Amino acid sequence: MKAFTRYLIQSFSLLIILGTSSNGYSRVRVSFSPKGGVNKETQKQLAEAVNTVDVAMYALSDSRLISKLIEVSESGVQVRMVLNKADKNRWSEKLEKAGVDIRYVTKTMHHKFTIIDGPQSADAETQKYESESAILMTGSGNWSSYSDQVFDEDFLVISDHSSLINRFQHEFNFLWKHSADFPGPSSYPESAKVLDVSEDDKVVFTSANFSPIKRGEKWTFRKDLETDSGSVAQKLIDTINETESGDHLRLALNHFLKEDLSIALHDALGRGVEIEMVLNQSESWDLLRKRHDGKFDESLSDLGAEVLYKVSTIHDGRGTKLMHAKFMVINDDRVLTGSYNWSKSSEFNTFENLIDFNLKPLAKKYISNFKSLQSYGDVEAFKSLLVEVKKKKGTGPCLFAPLSLTRSEIVELKSAYKDTACRR
Repeated sequence: MKAFTRYLIQSFSLLIILGTSSNGYSRVRVSFSPKGGVNKETQKQLAEAVNTVDVAMYALSDSRLISKLIEVSESGVQVRMVLNKADKNRWSEKLEKAGVDIRYVTKTMHHKFTIIDGPQSADAETQKYESESAILMTGSGNWSSYSDQVFDEDFLVISDHSSLINRFQHEFNFLWKHSADFPGPSSYPESAKVLDVSEDDKVVFTSANFSPIKRGEKWTFRKDLETDSGSVAQKLIDTINETESGDHLRLALNHFLKEDLSIALHDALGRGVEIEMVLNQSESWDLLRKRHDGKFDESLSDLGAEVLYKVSTIHDGRGTKLMHAKFMVINDDRVLTGSYNWSKSSEFNTFENLIDFNLKPLAKKYISNFKSLQSYGDVEAFKSLLVEVKKKKGTGPCLFAPLSLTRSEIVELKSAYKDTACRR
């Protein structure tokens, strides 16, 4: 009863926020870091859990969220987590002792999603009820203080969409089944098989690229591809290829390193599609250092795309205020977002997700956020930084307030610094 009551209340409030949509994603709320209150919203949703919490998370380090998970687990809620294998830290043992069951997969686990009171029953009718009252939280951000307070991220809370939540529960179950247990007292069973798994392409997982293989007592994964591009990249390529002259694409990407995606955008520009991009500064640094031969963003800019980079330090490293989002907005009514970076590594070496929303009110919120990403600093702020660098004779400052810069402005800025400045 508590879960159903919560479902009614949340569905009503989210419906007011974003209205309805023909594809069913009518109850969606989005927040944006670093000022979106993501951590508080996550804690609030976790506190509402009645029966289960399933978490698939790349990085876990925020002590407030860890404390909330412990509190939820000790209240009797079954909490299971699949973490990245590299994230075996002191929190894992502490969470296990509090009743949280933690597991790891052999491939990089890059998801950032949580299912609260999702479908666990083998009974079709009960499962339907569970998925209708469940909450899905997902987006680009990890459970870290940097994702909450420093980086640019998007964070979604989705309810009242059984097919979508079932797809994510199915993905979690796949990871859980083919994972290794972290030694500790907690050991929860697998979920029952999700009975209602839609085959539509509104959500895509890179797990479709792999087949699990058991070697001895451990699971691993091999490539098992249906397309050369991979499952998520192919979805993006097909979507971009549908655009026509006069359409408008806005892309906010942490990484842009996949050639077939670049080719799709090149072709779109050739059809008369308008393209704007905001990338993390690392994409510019990589190209300037000649660390790969792609130059995908530079060639798009040469063809007429507007490409900016969020820059907050002269060299990547500790203190960089990352542009960590991974979304594309098409015109004013469609958003594709998730954990997926636009890179070959994301497609073939990690577990990722991408959701396709046809929801105009949601798209408007993403467009507003995109414009804020384009607007870090201004011309005067850039000029002032150059003056300050000159005063310091090219040795600093090593960290500064974020600026949205063009490639030529980045070249000008880097040339103002000494080659050895700010290296760690």
